[in-house]
Amino acid sequence: MLTGALATFAAALIVIVASAAIGAGVLAACGGRRWSWTAPAIGLAGATVVAWWAVRLPGHGLTALGAVVALAVAGGSLAISRMSDLRQAALQGAPVLLVGLVGVAIPFVVEGHFGVLGTGFNVDMSQHLFAADWLADPTGEKPSLFEQGYPLGPHALAVATDEVSGELSSSFTGVTIAIPVIAALTALAGLREWTWWRATLVGTLTAFAYLAASYLAQGSFKELFEVVFLLGFALWLRDLGDLNESQAREGWRAGLPGAVLAAGALYAYSTPGLAWLGGALLLWAGLALARRPD
Repeated sequence: MLTGALATFAAALIVIVASAAIGAGVLAACGGRRWSWTAPAIGLAGATVVAWWAVRLPGHGLTALGAVVALAVAGGSLAISRMSDLRQAALQGAPVLLVGLVGVAIPFVVEGHFGVLGTGFNVDMSQHLFAADWLADPTGEKPSLFEQGYPLGPHALAVATDEVSGELSSSFTGVTIAIPVIAALTALAGLREWTWWRATLVGTLTAFAYLAASYLAQGSFKELFEVVFLLGFALWLRDLGDLNESQAREGWRAGLPGAVLAAGALYAYSTPGLAWLGGALLLWAGLALARRPD
């Protein structure tokens, strides 16, 4: 069993790497031939949905981990065979990844130990850990969150990574700190023409400004999931205008990344998550119509 920092960062890296691979596979399956930094957000959405359904099957956490890893391997393999610029993307993303991992470690450095985030302000994590523990071993009384229809996709991811770390609270913390790093990587999709150091700075600040405002003190996590999906969705909508002729011929598959993001929002933030994406879609459509020549 892993403990402390090792368990926390192992869970975080599993989520980050799997999200990037799954998202790249989705984009490649939809005709993409070049890497897009919307991939980590798309992949996180896919992993969240798959983990939720897989954790309910026999084997629970192990089944969920296997499903996420299998999807990541399949997606990564497809992306490697179809995308020509993955090495360049890895070099661009490495500084953001490293800075992001340092950034999410700040609360632990300040406190002098690793553990559950936000307990000094909000004790909600206790019921989330109870729900996650029930998903891992669904015996006994069902948790109130499950009975109320609370979105448990993030909890399922924590249960999946717990198969590696062996400590559910550390896994949940690891999943939580992975999300700002994914947000920082996703922000690079809007910074394609920037120098690497400016893109690293702005991408990191994009994620951590939200982190500081909404999360550090109280340990909220589903809001972090939603902001990643909203950011990824907005940047994916922008990329729709840049589709080449071969991608445009993909038809409905061109819209698959947006559908995956919407599914992720539903399983992490419930129906209000879809409302945020719907608002972004309406705003994008309105601006597109306004810019059309008469």
